[in-house]
Amino acid sequence: MKGSLIVKKSIAVSALLMVTFFAFQCRKSNRDLETKNAAPVDNATAVSIFNNVFRTVHALAWENSLVNGPQDSIQSNTTDNCIDSTIIAYTSVTFPNIIVLDYGTTASSCSDGYSISGQVKTLFSDQYSTKGSVVTVTFSNYVVDSIAVSGTMTITNKGQNADSNYVFSIAVVDAKLEHDTINISWDCSRKYKWVSGDDTDLITDDEFEITGTAHGRTSNGNEFSVEITDDLTYLTSCKWITNGAIEIDLGPSLSPRVVDYGSGVCDESATVLYKNTTYDLVMR
Repeated sequence: MKGSLIVKKSIAVSALLMVTFFAFQCRKSNRDLETKNAAPVDNATAVSIFNNVFRTVHALAWENSLVNGPQDSIQSNTTDNCIDSTIIAYTSVTFPNIIVLDYGTTASSCSDGYSISGQVKTLFSDQYSTKGSVVTVTFSNYVVDSIAVSGTMTITNKGQNADSNYVFSIAVVDAKLEHDTINISWDCSRKYKWVSGDDTDLITDDEFEITGTAHGRTSNGNEFSVEITDDLTYLTSCKWITNGAIEIDLGPSLSPRVVDYGSGVCDESATVLYKNTTYDLVMR
């Protein structure tokens, strides 16, 4: 009996040690991967993709008299020649109104540098320039550079501030970015202050300052949260953030990262400060 009990205890201890070992190896693996900037890269990927969605909807709304009052004439393809068609539910000034941007089933190279297929569906509660108006954005088979994108984005016009700058509240909920080894979850709550370009009909000269927070899960399975510590600069003519800084918190077992996006140059380069060491970051 005693021998049998000892054997059972030995098996139990061995099993516990094996579970502990594999759990440690998993944590160690995730930690090692995180020192290679997985969280900053995955967050930057989500930011770039959803900034491009905002740019597309912003261009559609601002240039289209149907959903923004007396701007330009109604256009069937207002944002990019890679869009196959623009489907408008109501061709008179009626709200709510639904507008679908259809990129087709085959990926097309767009002027913003992305290859896109699928649909971006927008629901306008009122004219885009009206304070309190909300644009609700969803996706159908939407793929950007082979990354499948889902989730819900809302763009709320908060009116103009004391400096006459339009301010938009942006929320992304339950976003998923998926392709091969990419499996990113992402949510955000941010404000976009339109600081330049609102006095022209061009979209490419628009500049926004971004504040706010985000949180998500990396492709490695690590939860993270983001706080903008130095207002980000987003130029609609550039697919990356060009200025500002964020801090990424990965919980108590991993050190935080500070991402510095530089001083205004439009490129995929940034830096990450981690444990008093600075690493180069190449954004996807």
